[in-house]
Amino acid sequence: MLVKYKYMDQTVKKIKITTLVEDTCPKRPFFGEHGLSLLIETESKKILFDTGFSGQILIHNLNCLNIDLNQIDAFVLSHNHNDHGGGLSHITNFIKDKPMYCASNFHKGEITESRKISQEIKNIKYATKPKEIIPGVWISKEKDSFNSPKPTKEINLIVNLKNKGLVIIVGCSHHGLDNLIQDAQKLFNNKIPLYALIGGLHLKDNSTEEINKMLDKIQKYNFKIIAPNHCTGFNALKIITERFPNETLLIKKSDSGSLYTGMSIVL
Repeated sequence: MLVKYKYMDQTVKKIKITTLVEDTCPKRPFFGEHGLSLLIETESKKILFDTGFSGQILIHNLNCLNIDLNQIDAFVLSHNHNDHGGGLSHITNFIKDKPMYCASNFHKGEITESRKISQEIKNIKYATKPKEIIPGVWISKEKDSFNSPKPTKEINLIVNLKNKGLVIIVGCSHHGLDNLIQDAQKLFNNKIPLYALIGGLHLKDNSTEEINKMLDKIQKYNFKIIAPNHCTGFNALKIITERFPNETLLIKKSDSGSLYTGMSIVL
């Protein structure tokens, strides 16, 4: 029996997604690095999703965009690998008592000073079940990875975009694209269509044959927008844009073929 979570009918009118840190950085004055950080803005709230690897790059790019971390309402860490949480130690003073959502194994990963960070952040919330963190925006239940050399647990963001459908925002897709998409659908009792898939798809080490097999599975979901970056890999990006020309118009027009550092999209 599927559970109907309270307020699952809440929607967001529009979202703006800005890549703060990503592997590609074709435009000045931004800096890039291997990692991911996204700013998610709804009509009333701001969420920081991951922090990149070093912290310095995140702070530099935030300053370039005149983004004040004091204005962030919630922080989300997709998983405890350094390229997603390495910047946390540089922004703990901004988090303070604001909520930070993460997997329950946060302290057991490779993030520098994770135990010290957990003591400084007063409002850590573990994703042991799905939760609506602001109206219309959910975190998924943590899931174990299976395609990572460093096993971990990972969570994703799911946005219920009004009159369009579900926007799934992923860090590295370590528990499998097919699995996380199905989990997002089940969260809404399979009643809401899928709209967009955004973030790291972790196909960088896969062969062309493996990439195409995964894309065969993705095709059945009928996403209207696909905007990958970070660990997706250049070979996979090329294949994705060739196989899904209409769905990837946003990144095909970009300078790097991905949702690159400093780029914003509005859905």
